[in-house]
Amino acid sequence: MNFPLFVGVDVGTSGIRAIAIDTHGNIQGQSKLPLPPPKNIQNHISQDSIIWWDTLVSVLQALCR
Repeated sequence: MNFPLFVGVDVGTSGIRAIAIDTHGNIQGQSKLPLPPPKNIQNHISQDSIIWWDTLVSVLQALCR
């Protein structure tokens, strides 16, 4: 592709989604992957940020295909 694309990313507690659109707003690709549920350890809700990063990289790699 040799035209501009815009990528939007949504990171939520249940998953990460990405979409690529062109200058006319047409969807050129989309990808999503789930995240494991947050852990509740002694009333402290936690998710490992490394999992977010690894999942984001995978979502963007899939979007580029």
